[in-house]
Amino acid sequence: MRNGGWIGGLQSAAAILAVGALLFGCAASRQEHLIWEAFGNQTFPSEWTASGYAPLNNGVYREPAAPGSASEIVVRLTEHRAFGNSEGRPAAAVVLVADPGGSGSFYNLALLQRDGEKWTVTRPVLLGDRIRVTSLSFGENSLRIDMVTRGPGDAMCCPTRKASVRFRIEGGQLRKTLPPEAMPLTGRIWKWLGTKHGDGSKAVPEHPENYTIEFLENGFVRIKADCNSAGGGFTVHQNRITIDLSYSTMAACPPSSLERIFTRDILVADQFYLHKDQLRLKLIDASGSMFFRP
Repeated sequence: MRNGGWIGGLQSAAAILAVGALLFGCAASRQEHLIWEAFGNQTFPSEWTASGYAPLNNGVYREPAAPGSASEIVVRLTEHRAFGNSEGRPAAAVVLVADPGGSGSFYNLALLQRDGEKWTVTRPVLLGDRIRVTSLSFGENSLRIDMVTRGPGDAMCCPTRKASVRFRIEGGQLRKTLPPEAMPLTGRIWKWLGTKHGDGSKAVPEHPENYTIEFLENGFVRIKADCNSAGGGFTVHQNRITIDLSYSTMAACPPSSLERIFTRDILVADQFYLHKDQLRLKLIDASGSMFFRP
């Protein structure tokens, strides 16, 4: 009987602990729900609105795309969020999407940190146009977001390329970092030796130093294409690479320039391989390979 009573006591204690854990979990879940509702009425910085801010109402903000226009700029909170801690404070991360009245849907990541009774908001970081977010999680003073982005050859509507993007949290700001497999690309300016195309043709620059690409640790690229310069971002997943150019100068290069071929090939780079001091960018659909040296 004593053993039975002892076992019964343990079972009762276990039941009480289980109920307590359940109630604690429900309370935590309820607290997160209330916080999430508050975020739906938070004001977020926005590059798309006239004022530079989007004061959400039930998760949505709208304004005319132009005075008297029927089209609207719409900023809304998506369902993607994560709760954690950063720099010793409670924190949350949310994903917003902006539809500025055209065909694009621009996804942005914002960090919120608890400051007394208020939440301070960072300026959102652009993730991309018409991407799909699959997960969002906190690390130690960091964030990781997994998504599907547009790869070389993908239509704007239909991304297929998996990507993982990491951000350090420093001074309440998000700083993009690269996955380990991308780090060997950085720290050097790569000079273009030439491209061997799948149809047997070749493009070989007379002056490789006039055609360069530089991968930066913040996920940006700088490109020199003969008489023009360009820049944008890149993402890496294992040995897959996607390079997007967001700006370029428009100078007219000499007729002998390989500027157009160089830029065209970079935009369809699909995989990268490093061997000693040589970088090879394999182009989509076996259409060729670009070769670089520092």
